[in-house]
Amino acid sequence: MKGIIQQSIRLMRQNPVQAAIVVTGTAVTIAFVMIVVMNYHLRVAPGGPEPARSHTMYINPGVLHRADGTNVQRGLGKLPYERLLGGLPGVDKATWYGSLGNPVCCLTADDDRMRLYVREVGEGWFDFFDYDILAGRAFSAEENHDGAREAMVSRSAASRLSKSAPEDLVGREIMVDFKPLKVTGIYDDVSPLYQSAYGDVLIPFDYYSDENYLDGLYGNRIPLLQLSEGTAPESVMAEIGRRETIFNNEGREYVYHFEKFYDHVGYSFFRDTMINPNLVNGLLVAVLLIVPAVGMGGLINSQMQSRASEIAIRKAYGAPNHAIIGQLFKETLVGTLAGAVLGYLIAWCVLSLGGAWIFGDIRGGGVDVTEALMSRPALWGYLLAACLVFTTLATVIPAWLSTRHNIADTLKGGEK
Repeated sequence: MKGIIQQSIRLMRQNPVQAAIVVTGTAVTIAFVMIVVMNYHLRVAPGGPEPARSHTMYINPGVLHRADGTNVQRGLGKLPYERLLGGLPGVDKATWYGSLGNPVCCLTADDDRMRLYVREVGEGWFDFFDYDILAGRAFSAEENHDGAREAMVSRSAASRLSKSAPEDLVGREIMVDFKPLKVTGIYDDVSPLYQSAYGDVLIPFDYYSDENYLDGLYGNRIPLLQLSEGTAPESVMAEIGRRETIFNNEGREYVYHFEKFYDHVGYSFFRDTMINPNLVNGLLVAVLLIVPAVGMGGLINSQMQSRASEIAIRKAYGAPNHAIIGQLFKETLVGTLAGAVLGYLIAWCVLSLGGAWIFGDIRGGGVDVTEALMSRPALWGYLLAACLVFTTLATVIPAWLSTRHNIADTLKGGEK
């Protein structure tokens, strides 16, 4: 391997312009590919407070209407939640949330008001998601059933509210949409990439309309289910459908139907469309690799032609074609690996600086692409795979063509 690296460096010094083009071209190609891959990976890979993304089922609030089809409304109240989603076989955990609003927040004795993202969360929320609690404790949604009296605040929001250390806010009252709430704990900031768990402030769910409108059929619950390992989503959906039939035949004025079920990938990309996100991302990566590789292949072919005599001599000494192709591939791989690392760094910078545009950050600011996210082994695996595919596409055909020349004619200078 040391000899291959030395040979590659020598060739780069002999042809600095071509070497620069190869490294730069590879860097730009890999940067575009890794932006697509990172965007997909960071949206769907388990991590942070959402370690069970691959087992999570998302359900849109259903539709309720009279039996004759009139007075159609969309929502989910306590009764259908408990009857249709409670105790489902193959489901380990279940919870729900209400709205994600942007109300005015401040300390009770402070006129310095600010807008923070506030999420209403239901029972089992802190068991469903893995928040890193830095100080205090999580509130109990059940204890706030008669009205929200407590709140959890993120580290950065706590610093802004208290104007001191985040933990100083524990036990104090804050105003959330002009309602006083006691802070029970501080949790570490959650990236908007974790779209279900994200929020600057978490408050207990408001049960009033959930239990008192249309006999508990209508409400603002948005449910989440965590499926057991090996449970097929189709089996859970079938059980929910069976329960719906029984529920709607009990003689109520209104009937209820769930319409939309999603896995995490479907919920994160092209929701409510027939587009397959895996196929779209795969095709995009393929185009980003193949088109530049074809152009790079022409440059590498030119470089191979200049080494025709060297290749012919190796063949004359009995080197098989596959050994020559392998040698040429490895030499080119050294340059493309250097370009790949540079491309990875470019992609990291683009995602860090342009996160609000790429990720659709609801806060309007840049997404905090932390070192922990960007140094995941899976991403380095994708980088290596992209580099190998790109090098193969750009190198193998020119290398194969260079071994097809007649040895005698090449050495005489008649064929190159």
